[in-house]
Amino acid sequence: MRRTRLIAAAAIIALAGPATAGDPTHALVGFDDLEARLGAATPTGAGVVVAEIEARIQTQDNAYGPNQEFSDFAGKTFHEMSPAPLVNVSNHATAVAKFQYGVHRSIAPGITEVYLYAANNWISSDYLRNSGGSAVFPVTPPPGGIKCMNHSWIADLGANSNREAIRRSDWVVNQDDMIMTVGVANEPPMPPLMSNMFNGITVGIHAGSHVFTDTPAGQDGPGRMRPVIVAPEAFTSFATPIVNAGCSLLVETARTEMASNPAAERSDVIKAAILAGCDHNGSWTNEPDTSGPTRGITDRPIDNVQGAGRLNIDRSHLVHTGGEQDGAMMPPAVQNITWRGWDLENVGIDESRYWRFELSETAAEISILATWHRMVHSVLGTGPADLAVPYTLADFDLVLWRVDAQGDLQSLVGDAGLPYFAGGNVVSSSAVDNVEHLHVTDLVAGEYVIQVDRIDAIHSPLNSFDVVVAWLLPEPAPIPEDVNGDGVVNFADILTVIGAWGPCPGCPEDIDGNGVVGFAEILAIIGAWSG
Repeated sequence: MRRTRLIAAAAIIALAGPATAGDPTHALVGFDDLEARLGAATPTGAGVVVAEIEARIQTQDNAYGPNQEFSDFAGKTFHEMSPAPLVNVSNHATAVAKFQYGVHRSIAPGITEVYLYAANNWISSDYLRNSGGSAVFPVTPPPGGIKCMNHSWIADLGANSNREAIRRSDWVVNQDDMIMTVGVANEPPMPPLMSNMFNGITVGIHAGSHVFTDTPAGQDGPGRMRPVIVAPEAFTSFATPIVNAGCSLLVETARTEMASNPAAERSDVIKAAILAGCDHNGSWTNEPDTSGPTRGITDRPIDNVQGAGRLNIDRSHLVHTGGEQDGAMMPPAVQNITWRGWDLENVGIDESRYWRFELSETAAEISILATWHRMVHSVLGTGPADLAVPYTLADFDLVLWRVDAQGDLQSLVGDAGLPYFAGGNVVSSSAVDNVEHLHVTDLVAGEYVIQVDRIDAIHSPLNSFDVVVAWLLPEPAPIPEDVNGDGVVNFADILTVIGAWGPCPGCPEDIDGNGVVGFAEILAIIGAWSG
């Protein structure tokens, strides 16, 4: 389908034409698995406020909004934030909306509050307030508590304006903890907006026909990989809101199941969980060295085409709900994480954090991912009004170590790793990206340590930076003595058994299966004690 040019001077372009009827993508992005696992407790995006940013369609009287009367949008409240006309509707916006919050097509049908912006107005007076070096800040806080913004459009406004718009967008992500999903181009060239973002989630399509060039010279952070994730559908316009909907599900989960930890809703935490849970198809590779002394090292942390992989919201939900598990300042002597989870750490110069885990059998695949935001210190564009340092970006590496019989860390790089893993990478060390990814196949049973290592020496204006590490390891076989299901056998399980004392046929506390919970269960727990 052809792309529609909206404003010739600004070259703001919708990423694709209207969607055609097709089969739901729920199974392909893991939503059916999520529903099968959670049943009635499956999140719907309820309570999450979203925004849809759309290019104006000249052939439809400059319309930028979806058809609000469409049955898929029953129960939705729309807030029109850019000037009229909205008499006519945008077919493109309607199609995007179906995947972002539609009752039938979206994986987040519980979203009811939607803010609508025309892209050209959003960049200028309505939100970002791009103004060629003016110190006027973007609209903050966002209207209505907008949490997830979708950008299924591309544009090139000129080098200075592009750079300013991306800086302002990254600033908004940090200032208001916003989640922005942005589509890459379906065909060359790749305009800078919005795919040059550091803090957004750039989206391609699983078929791989999108543009996947690195961020070019002349923009902040040249050489960065994009996209960072893919989703089904024929055009990035429609893959992008699927990822946005997935983020909305995790935001709802953070606000309900994980409300005791405000960090669970942070944009960098959601991004890490979304990326760490991705599916890797057979052609996926982050191009590690496969032989010699550098075997297992890569400086290209994700796949050139697929990014971290295809969205799998079930796997990402598992990562997210594994909860925050604190890293250690030094390599820990005992296991300190379970098979799924994440950690938000503030790391200073020359510091590292460590997480230790154990595999009881060979793991076909493990996924460990780190991501962090750039810190924009000025919302200005370029020129004499700029701060001397308009932004800073920390540099982290991600490393996997083996723990030997004496408890010492041993490198898995080069020949040393041959007996322990068949493929993938055990070191991710990009010098330009703000994501690092370890994807290891056939990792043998044993104990391992994850290290995130800060290698930059940026002293000003910030000395320490936040980084999120998220992981998904093979789910361990159930341990009957772990009656409360927290992954360890300890005193908490004894208390659970005492709480179910007496006749209790079929309950998990009846470890020996005789229909009665008693001293035999306590003895079994003591025999399987793990700390």
